[in-house]
Amino acid sequence: MSTILFDPASRESLHPLNQLKAIADLRMGLLTIKERWGLLLDKEMLVSTVDYLKPLYAPLTEGEHLCINAAVIPTPALVVAIKGLKQQEVLMYEGVVIAANGFLTCNLVDWPAFSAIPFTDGLKVIKYPWQLFQWNAELIRSDFELVTSGKQSQPAPEGCTLINPGQVFIEEGAVLEHCIINASEGPVYIGPGTLVMDGAIIRGPFAAAEKAVIKMGAKIYGATTIGPSCTAGGEIKNVILQGYANKAHDGYLGDSVIGEWCNIGGGASNSNIKNTASAVMMRDEATGEQVSAGLKCGLIMGDHSRIAINSAINTGTVIGTCCNVFGAGLGSKYYPAFTWGRDEHYELKGALRDVGNWMAFKSKVLSATETSVLAYIYQLPV
Repeated sequence: MSTILFDPASRESLHPLNQLKAIADLRMGLLTIKERWGLLLDKEMLVSTVDYLKPLYAPLTEGEHLCINAAVIPTPALVVAIKGLKQQEVLMYEGVVIAANGFLTCNLVDWPAFSAIPFTDGLKVIKYPWQLFQWNAELIRSDFELVTSGKQSQPAPEGCTLINPGQVFIEEGAVLEHCIINASEGPVYIGPGTLVMDGAIIRGPFAAAEKAVIKMGAKIYGATTIGPSCTAGGEIKNVILQGYANKAHDGYLGDSVIGEWCNIGGGASNSNIKNTASAVMMRDEATGEQVSAGLKCGLIMGDHSRIAINSAINTGTVIGTCCNVFGAGLGSKYYPAFTWGRDEHYELKGALRDVGNWMAFKSKVLSATETSVLAYIYQLPV
């Protein structure tokens, strides 16, 4: 029996973060959603997503499957309930399918015939991009316990200052150079091969994934996740860098989620709160309607996008997939996919060339399948 993480029908509301990937590959805490469920269930996880993304994932076959809604944040009680599901049962929470166990087609369309089992404990179900940073602190805490349980941290090198060292975990191969780590308000996880340079100051909850780089003098507040092979510098607060992204220089980035393969130029800063201290209204990508994200929301940035040096990013800005944002003054709040500058269209051939150039910086190559997915997004109506 396969275990499958499926994208719910509401997946478009998470755009642009999941426009190039299934929800299962989004990162919060220390892990992606797929990695977290794999550890919790001790199983290999497969993925079911929309048709244009299916070539990126292993094919599914009809048969006996345990299917889990990828947008649901796991809890201990939920894991127990899912493990206890019997054949032809579907777990429901406030009208939302959480998990199903039984014979299913590749399109996972047979749930109405299953016996509904209500789940009555509280759950969080991801619908909007800003919920990733809003819920990141609790995911860092729970992932820290999940990932480090039964393991021994490497010792901190001489010259580093650790506050509440019992809540700091340093993986093998990580290098720390005369930095300050304060875990008094939450755990700090330093992944394998990560480099924390001289003078960096980190407050938990915080996670740096494999081969991340924290540059000299960086000031990083919780709850922040620096994804694999990301570079982080300047002032950062309550941010998730998904992977292979750069916010390497001075400038402020706060209450934001940055997609994979993004680059934020030196001196660029975002606003995360309105001068009126009123709710930040954000665009629901599925409906086009305005939705409150609360009092603080900075930047939501899709994969393969870039921001020029010294850019001023407005409160509650959404930058779509594969944009190259530049221009004087305070920027727009919304940039559709493949925006060039402020309001021009990025030519596809040039966009693919530039994506390939940025990936080459980190010794990666844009695949033919990824190229096809980008070309598909390019032709979508704005």
